[in-house]
Amino acid sequence: MSKKTLAEVIEAVKSNEPLTDEELRMTVICLDMLMNFDFHAFMNLYKSEKESKTKRLVYSAIWQFENRFERLKRAMNQIPKIYVGENNDPKNPAYQKRRELSNKIVDKAFANHESSEKN
Repeated sequence: MSKKTLAEVIEAVKSNEPLTDEELRMTVICLDMLMNFDFHAFMNLYKSEKESKTKRLVYSAIWQFENRFERLKRAMNQIPKIYVGENNDPKNPAYQKRRELSNKIVDKAFANHESSEKN
């Protein structure tokens, strides 16, 4: 297993240094997870503003920013494979099974949405 942190992998890419396929794959998964966290944070802020929700931590831009900063700091100082964890490793058959099920659910939701738009 690679010993490079996420920050080190990113720096290696920027410096055009060689990296293993595994380092790059785990980094992509790690960054995808971070993007998902950001998406949910922005969705909470969007809903808060759109629906004039009572201020709670989750709906606070200050809280979301501070939370994101800490999450990125943790991720950047971690080895991507460790940050991702066994449950989110694409090599894990249980992960692939969950992913397959998730894709079926999303496909069904889109199909239902498209058919309801036609009616």
